[in-house]
Amino acid sequence: MSTKLVFSVSIIALLFTVPWWTNSPTLIYGFPAWAFYSLLATIAYSFIIAILLHVHWSNGTNKDN
Repeated sequence: MSTKLVFSVSIIALLFTVPWWTNSPTLIYGFPAWAFYSLLATIAYSFIIAILLHVHWSNGTNKDN
């Protein structure tokens, strides 16, 4: 996997952690809907980063060089 692809996927995933879409006063488990979404998206983003790091840097070689 190329470094450019890793950074692109990371940036796109990071953009999904920002709750652009909501204006709702709904509460989910005591959190406003936007905060609950952001919390779940942040957890998902951490898994995405862990997977990208494992795939790209697991064997210590970079195919771009």
